[in-house]
Amino acid sequence: MAEVNESGGARAAAHSLLHALSSDHDQSQGSLFEYFAVVGLPPTEMVHEAVGTPQTPQLLYAFPEEKYEKIDQNIKHFCFPNGVETRWIQTSRRMSSTDLHSVIFGSLTQLESSENSFIFLVTTDVLLFGVCVYVNEILGDPSALVREKLQMTGDPFTDGSMKEKLDMDSPKRRPVAAASAVPPAARREAFHASLRRPVKTTTDVVTKRCYVFVTKYPFFSLHFEVLYGLLARDRLYRLQRTQGMLSGGPAPILGSEGEVAQILASYYAQPVPKAGEAASFNLSSELRNIKFVCPPLDDITSLADWALAASFKMLSLDIILTMFACALLEGRIAIVCQDLGILSAVSLSLIPMLQPIVWQGILIPVLPSIMMDCLDAPVPIVLGISEIPPEREGTLGDLLVVDVDKNEMTLPNIHYEELPNKKELLALLEPFHKKLFRRAAPAGSNTPSKLLSARATYGMNPCKTTDSEIETVRCIQKVFTGYLDKFLDTFKHAIVKQNFDLHTANFDTKIHDLVPLLAKNYRNFAKLFFETQQFNFFQEKFIHSIKKKKQDDHELFDRVQRLIKMESEEKQALELQLKGLGSSGERERAQTELRACNGRLMELKRQQDDLVAAYPEFSSRATPIGDLEDKSQSFLGKLFGSSKK
Repeated sequence: MAEVNESGGARAAAHSLLHALSSDHDQSQGSLFEYFAVVGLPPTEMVHEAVGTPQTPQLLYAFPEEKYEKIDQNIKHFCFPNGVETRWIQTSRRMSSTDLHSVIFGSLTQLESSENSFIFLVTTDVLLFGVCVYVNEILGDPSALVREKLQMTGDPFTDGSMKEKLDMDSPKRRPVAAASAVPPAARREAFHASLRRPVKTTTDVVTKRCYVFVTKYPFFSLHFEVLYGLLARDRLYRLQRTQGMLSGGPAPILGSEGEVAQILASYYAQPVPKAGEAASFNLSSELRNIKFVCPPLDDITSLADWALAASFKMLSLDIILTMFACALLEGRIAIVCQDLGILSAVSLSLIPMLQPIVWQGILIPVLPSIMMDCLDAPVPIVLGISEIPPEREGTLGDLLVVDVDKNEMTLPNIHYEELPNKKELLALLEPFHKKLFRRAAPAGSNTPSKLLSARATYGMNPCKTTDSEIETVRCIQKVFTGYLDKFLDTFKHAIVKQNFDLHTANFDTKIHDLVPLLAKNYRNFAKLFFETQQFNFFQEKFIHSIKKKKQDDHELFDRVQRLIKMESEEKQALELQLKGLGSSGERERAQTELRACNGRLMELKRQQDDLVAAYPEFSSRATPIGDLEDKSQSFLGKLFGSSKK
């Protein structure tokens, strides 16, 4: 994939990521998704010995159909990074269709769990997001979409177990006589006799299939809502079809295989909302109305709400800040978690943490096992992996390894400087972290129980947030942004104060001359930070911000001079007015105004002194102002003294 390209590809990925997260979306940019796909194993016979062994995933369905041949085949490995697992399941002939589907598929809410809902990134000429949901299915009974495609192409369903289970021509599912034709006593006797007979069971192969929207737009909540609705409709169709087959006759069907495809077509035809615009989608008569507000320009709060929340729920604050520092210095980070939803969220949380800095290295939130060589890439990298291969253990010395399942980290064998003012940042984040991090686990518990403890606290999906949690996440994002703004302002103030002639041509050499002029606690970290690709990528914006600051400061200095002149004239007028006032009430009002005027002049003098210190060339234009406090007190004292005589 293009994701594993080195510096050029990384920069392209960063540009694409920034564009995808901040571009002003309009209808000219096409559909809400590039294509929809179903990935997994086809409904064919499986060798008995192969069950339980990970299999290579296949692309089973694509919409629009004309894109089927153009889809990058590597997509299937991102959908199943560790291959497709299969297992045996036993079902009874006494099971109702509802029981059968519950055993096979579980509840619909399980689709929304972080184990079954996750996101991956694919970098080609543009950045694409894969929004994925896993569904458990009988191998021989695929979704309506795949079934319809196979029927159209003439591919047979060769998994005999499910065919016999649901095929009305099979002797296993012969229609029974109508209940009204059998006397009640005979029916009762037959029922009790059936309970005494051994229950015949059949064995089927169950597998996961992945349903995925591949899209340019990180509207994760919207894409997931549509996926859940589409899968609910597909499940309803399956349930009704199964009821008809198990009862010996057709059941009323609310829709057909084609209706699921119609939902996709309807969503594909929806125009992309403009930034800040509200949209409403009613994709099927049985589905609830889905409402969505397109994020405004340069806004990544939708990503932060999902990704930052997961990190602060699952990881200690020390681990989070270590990841943050490592990413700022373009270190190499491996994030490990068996839960793909949490894995992708924690990996992507570095994007909102680093704003306004843009990550320039490789970022693969879910790394397929066939791409494990990326662990050796000698470039800045953030990789999300479900587990470290045994043969790789002990060979990742220069990687910061964050184990989300265990809430532990292994520091790299190379030294990283500590964040400047880390204690202050820690103090600001700690109250918000306490609100989200409630991952209590009994001492000595193993990894799965720790992860289950987190899920028990937050429900099936720790990435999902309540309104109060979203408010907390927004505060967290402001803290990180404020910290980096102050971090960068430290460099800007030093550059302005030393009157550095900094521009694009001399940036690489001149910026290092700044290091000795910084406060001691900034120097070592700044020296490494100035060498990163992301600071180099940021230089144009950084130089522009310095020029803008100088321009703003010049305008501020001119405004301060005008205000000093106005306030000085006002002060002189009040002093003359006080000399001619006789009544104590009028004198008191004038004295109050004079004190306020002196206060304003003192503030203007402070601003003028700060600007002169930053720009020595301003000194010749500065307006002289005496010791306002002493003079005003002396003058008022004389007035009060004369009034008392």
